[in-house]
Amino acid sequence: MPLSVVIPLADAARWPLPAACSLTAAGHQVVVVCPQPPPADADGAPGSAPAQQTPAQRTPAQQKGLQNVEWLQAPLSRGGQIAAGVSRCRYPLVWVLHADSAAIEAAQAYLQDLDSRVLQNNPRACVWGRFDIRIAGVRWVAWWMNQRSRWTRICTGDQGMFFSTAALAAIDGFPPQPLMEDIEVSKRLRRVLPKAFRAPRVFIHSDGGRWLRRGWLRTVLSMWWFRIRYFAGVSPQRLYREYYGRADG
Repeated sequence: MPLSVVIPLADAARWPLPAACSLTAAGHQVVVVCPQPPPADADGAPGSAPAQQTPAQRTPAQQKGLQNVEWLQAPLSRGGQIAAGVSRCRYPLVWVLHADSAAIEAAQAYLQDLDSRVLQNNPRACVWGRFDIRIAGVRWVAWWMNQRSRWTRICTGDQGMFFSTAALAAIDGFPPQPLMEDIEVSKRLRRVLPKAFRAPRVFIHSDGGRWLRRGWLRTVLSMWWFRIRYFAGVSPQRLYREYYGRADG
């Protein structure tokens, strides 16, 4: 059975071409969720952010390989965009990828095998998990992320999290919060379905540009500062405003 793949975009101009093209070519459902245009100003004028080209406005060369992608728009919010994409999923196994996810073939094969062994026999089976991540230029950081999430069952979105629709239903759906959505969905699933967690030693790759531009140490410390405050009860809305107010790109 095909997979349902959700790819949230922070920038509609950034296209997940390699992943989307290979997945649709293999017959999987791919839902790309772009941010909605900014709202009008108080005086009724359009928002000040530059207009972004919609998928329908792309040239035929740009659209090549993406004809079967399903495009959605939702307010800019990682968790909200993922939740919107999940609501359109047609198949019992949902895979959430980032725009820079690459080298996904082995992970795709793992999920197709999981689907054939478990979900085709029991579509209501609960499974969830993530893959190991390799980040170009900061391999030891990726190694530690993989070990930590394997021990704690708290995953990050970079790791290509996957869920059966039954598992998401058990926690009343994917949390539509603007930041820390990966931590929140992990916490809820760990509490309700701890034995359904899977952390295969199968790799996907992620771009290391963010880590290298900002510096790996600064990035690690920043991530943990936000995580600690979230676990201490600071709202994801406040953290979102602070994070994107000073994030690089």
